[in-house]
Amino acid sequence: MLERLLSHRSLVDEIFAKRDYKGLTSTQEGKLRSLIFTYDDWELLIALRDCLEPFDKATTALSGDYPTQSMSYFVIQSLHENFQHSFNPTYYHAVINKSLYFQSKYYLDAFLRSAQKIGMKVAAFLDPVFHGDLIAYKEDYEMAKRVVMEAMQQTDPLEPDASAVLSYDESRNSSSTANAAHIMLFKSNFMNITGKQASAPLSIQPLTADFEMAAFFILVRDNESIDFRMFWRNHSCVLPRLSQVARQYNVSPGTSVYLEQLFSVAGAIRNIRQASMSSITLRSLMILKKKKNIEKLRSFAPS
Repeated sequence: MLERLLSHRSLVDEIFAKRDYKGLTSTQEGKLRSLIFTYDDWELLIALRDCLEPFDKATTALSGDYPTQSMSYFVIQSLHENFQHSFNPTYYHAVINKSLYFQSKYYLDAFLRSAQKIGMKVAAFLDPVFHGDLIAYKEDYEMAKRVVMEAMQQTDPLEPDASAVLSYDESRNSSSTANAAHIMLFKSNFMNITGKQASAPLSIQPLTADFEMAAFFILVRDNESIDFRMFWRNHSCVLPRLSQVARQYNVSPGTSVYLEQLFSVAGAIRNIRQASMSSITLRSLMILKKKKNIEKLRSFAPS
């Protein structure tokens, strides 16, 4: 909404600049003049657009096709950094970012349960795409590593991994590769928007001497751009305990955004002008709109 308004700034200004007030009362003229956008109004709208853009991208990513806990950790940390740097050093940008920072301290720090925050860190630790970003936060990295090590001690390394025996045909392989490329593209774009510095490549990150953990470090360095599901399917035999921990932690975060979007779309299709539309027709239209997602789900179904 803000982007559309700002793109038509010259048109909005021209409407008020050439306004003919003849035939209007002084009260009506005063009301119209009060609607004129001042320079400060436009500056405030620009600041709002710039400061809210990362949230728009974050909401879209975390309610998209394949959101994960590891992606949630990366998004939250990127937003935190965005609040604290002066990427747009205007007065309104500073005020809005300061307000957003205090709100995030409540909703993302005080409001979230500790178990949920630990879960996101562990998920990022086990995800090749976001493992390098976690290393930049030493306390979070050590905490995630400690939790994973404790979970490994309680896991039977000889227990078969159900996901390891699933067939992995070419269609799934290509879909997973495309999904990994999509996540990497999102990560790059989101870092550009928030001004977040890219993490050092995993190929130059130090290794530890722990047995299975050391194997994980070696593999994750060589597969930094591999999709999460493909990585753990390929290496579950080498990392039997870690693969079980990965399945427990890197789950899709609970969100109702996608469901609310479907309700909004359904409301737009069956409105007051189309009140006589049958439920079968509405259902068919909704299925057609989501046909692409349905086909994507079918590609993951066991053959």
